[in-house]
Amino acid sequence: MLIKHRYFLIVLFAIIPLFLVFYYFSKTVKIQQTNQRIHSLQTVCKQAHVKQQKWQQQLHKYHHADPFFIQNTLEKLSFLEAEKKELKELSKHAVFKNNPKLKQRLNQDFASLKFKQKALKKDHKIIESEEINQKKIELNNTDLMRLLSLVEDLSIDQYQPSSSSPQLIIQKFILSKTPYATFQLDLNLYKREFLYE
Repeated sequence: MLIKHRYFLIVLFAIIPLFLVFYYFSKTVKIQQTNQRIHSLQTVCKQAHVKQQKWQQQLHKYHHADPFFIQNTLEKLSFLEAEKKELKELSKHAVFKNNPKLKQRLNQDFASLKFKQKALKKDHKIIESEEINQKKIELNNTDLMRLLSLVEDLSIDQYQPSSSSPQLIIQKFILSKTPYATFQLDLNLYKREFLYE
């Protein structure tokens, strides 16, 4: 009986250290997993904070946006003014007075931007709409830079963006060269306005 008792004690003392080693490693693994979760949560929190800061910057940037910016600014832009003036001066000259191509060019509709609002979506903080231009416009390089400065909300050469611009995203931009050394532009926009409490 004493021998059985000894074997039991030997087995017990052999199992206890194995159990303690197993317990130690399981706790170490749990601590590592917890540390990984904490690190993951910190990363997610940092990303959420950066996203929140960007959102706040956008809200601040577009706080004074004109809800009628497209009608009040973009649709009022006139294009090819220098060319129109030159053509009118040329048409007064005796050599070009009866030139049919010059008359045709002078009578041509250069068109200005005219957008139609489509697919209005409202959220509790955002109003989004598609702005479809009704007719292709003709413009030159200078006009294009002026227009893109307003639409893209950035400085291009001497042209500056407007402080009253909503967020505009180009949805469709097809630019083709015309025989008159100008461009024809087909442009659709996506407009985003931010609402405030």
